[in-house]
Amino acid sequence: MKKSKVCIIVFLTALISFIGCDSKKEDELNQKIAELTELNSNLQNEISELKNQIEELENQNTELTNELNNLKASIAEKKNESSYENKIVENHDISYSLKFEYDGLNIKLFSEPNFGNEIYTIQKDDEIQITNIIRVIENDSVFVKAKLVSDPSIEGYIYLAQNPYKNGNFEPAELLEVAGNKIQTLKLDSTFIISEGTSIRELPSENSNSIHVVTHKEGGDYYKSSQITSDYQWVKITLGEYTGWVPANTLSRDVGGPTIYTPETTIKWNLIDSNLI
Repeated sequence: MKKSKVCIIVFLTALISFIGCDSKKEDELNQKIAELTELNSNLQNEISELKNQIEELENQNTELTNELNNLKASIAEKKNESSYENKIVENHDISYSLKFEYDGLNIKLFSEPNFGNEIYTIQKDDEIQITNIIRVIENDSVFVKAKLVSDPSIEGYIYLAQNPYKNGNFEPAELLEVAGNKIQTLKLDSTFIISEGTSIRELPSENSNSIHVVTHKEGGDYYKSSQITSDYQWVKITLGEYTGWVPANTLSRDVGGPTIYTPETTIKWNLIDSNLI
C-alpha cells in the first residue's frame, strides 16, 4: 500500500512538473507573439511614414518639373521676342478698336511680326484692340499688334500694307497756343484738293484771321500740306504765297481711300474697306 502511494505521488509530481513546463513554454510563446506583434506594428508605422515621405517627394518633384517647364517656356518666349525685337525699326503706340462685320476678309493673326506662325483668322463680328503699329527691317513690313476683345489671350500681329508714319508723318511738330488753349500739331506730308470758298486761316480756329479764300480756279488743284492738329480737325497747307490752316473736312482727293491717311483710317482701310471694293 505504501509502495502504491509512493508511485501515485511520483506520478503526480511528474505530471505537475510536465504541466508546469508546458505553461512556461506557453508564456514564452505568448511573449514572443506579443513582441512580434509590436514589431509588426512598428514596421507598419514606418512603412506608412515612408509612403507619406515618398508621396511628398513625388509632389515636390511634380512642382519642380512644372517650374522647370515654365522656365523653359519663358526662356523660349524671351528668345522669340528678342528674335524680332532686334528687327523693329519703328514702334508707335496707339489705342484703336476695330470690329469686323463681314465674312471672307482673310485677315490673319501671326505670333510674330512676320508671315510665319499663323495663330488665328479673324471672323465675322470679331473685334480687335490695337495697341501698336510697328515696322520691321524684313521687307520693310508694317504690322499692327492686336488682341481679340472677346478673348485677350489671342494676341498677335496683323500685316498692314501701308505705313501711316512714313516720312515721319504724325510725329509731333509744334505746340500752338490758340485762344488760350494749347494745341499739339503733327507732321503731315501729303497733298490735297481744297474746296472752293474755303478760308485759309492764320491759326487752326474758326475765330482766327482769314488770310485767303480759295477761288474756283484754285479749288481744282492739289496743294501740299505740312501739319495736322492732333484731333485731325485742321490741316496746314500752302497755296501759292499763302500758308495757313483749313478745316480737314474741306479737303478731298480724287483717288480711292480715305482723304487723310491717319493711323486709324489707314488701319481700317487696309483691313476692311479696301477688301470690300
